[in-house]
Amino acid sequence: GIVLCLERMTTIEVDPATRTARAQAGALNADIKKVAATDGLWYPPDPSSYEISTIGGNVATNAGGLCCVKYGVTVDYIMGLQVVLADGRLIELGGPRIKDVAGLNLIKLLVGSEGTLGIVTEAVARAFAGIEGFNEIQLQLAPDADIDRVMAEINRTLPVGWPQTTEEIVSSTQSVYGTGLGVLTSMITGFALIAALIALVVVATVVWASL
Repeated sequence: GIVLCLERMTTIEVDPATRTARAQAGALNADIKKVAATDGLWYPPDPSSYEISTIGGNVATNAGGLCCVKYGVTVDYIMGLQVVLADGRLIELGGPRIKDVAGLNLIKLLVGSEGTLGIVTEAVARAFAGIEGFNEIQLQLAPDADIDRVMAEINRTLPVGWPQTTEEIVSSTQSVYGTGLGVLTSMITGFALIAALIALVVVATVVWASL
């Protein structure tokens, strides 16, 4: 077998104009975040090993992390790749511009392929505008409120880089006011647990009586 180490390839370049970061395969995920932050940008993918994992490894495994639930995984941010194929050819796919998409989408094929199709030596990743601090929106909605319409109105006021979901809005509303679907869900869960315990006692009684 062959062990290929790219840990010395750590160059990172950020372009605030296109909100992208160009990083060599050995650059750490944490370092990309730090460099991007100096230009007011944020790179969301955060595998649990982000302090020691490289962008090359993240691309190879399509790494996720806690933020992937809301912001997506590595493949959702890779706009371009530089790859060395098995025959030694160096190819470049995509780029920092959204229109760099002519031809087949080989980027999505390579991300997550774990080096079986080629060795990634450089990646171009998109970033969000940095978020400073936190803003919380709390709403009390009527039972018949159109949550999709409410969400659409809220999203019109949010800056780019602050994606919101219907579930989060509903969850926040329920946690603050403790009414509506949240209470109903809790009641159903409680009843289900009680029913399960009763069924368990009945079964145990029947088994014991048959012995």
